[in-house]
Amino acid sequence: MTQLLLDIAPKPLPTLDNFIVGANAELIATLRRGCDRLYLWGPAGSGKSHLLSAVAAESLHVFDDVHRLPEAVQEDLFRLFNRGARILLAGDVPPSRLALREDLRTRIGQMLVFEIRALSDEEKSAALRRHALQRGMKIDDALIRYLLSHVRRDLPTLMAVLDSLDRASLEQQRPITLPLLKSLVPS
Repeated sequence: MTQLLLDIAPKPLPTLDNFIVGANAELIATLRRGCDRLYLWGPAGSGKSHLLSAVAAESLHVFDDVHRLPEAVQEDLFRLFNRGARILLAGDVPPSRLALREDLRTRIGQMLVFEIRALSDEEKSAALRRHALQRGMKIDDALIRYLLSHVRRDLPTLMAVLDSLDRASLEQQRPITLPLLKSLVPS
């Protein structure tokens, strides 16, 4: 028998307080102090979008995925630079490797630049345990190890799998176990 679930718990909004800091303490301190022009870069799933959302309300002009901006938006961004606007940008590569208009690329290179550093396995494990605890889930070390070795290793994906495991456990009225997780994660 399958139990129907009402998904009424809202997902927490991204904030600086719920960002998993890891080796990014200096970046978070800079964001808390406020910064007029900042460029963040790192691989997909490193937390760029989370951080942009967390500080977007501070009357900043925020652009994610700068490396994909169409020409018209690049022109608008260049105008913002010329007006002295407060700007927060994020992309996948350092400014010197951005495939943008040269005048815009060099302006971005003059900003305060931070590389978002990946979380260690210990930090990811702690984040998964905290996320599970917030959902009222009891998970063991074997389950965490399996997640880290069989699922894409970025935190949003790992958290999504944990959420799916919680839903499957409730729907199937089964305890959270490694066999249940294995049934959800293709080998």
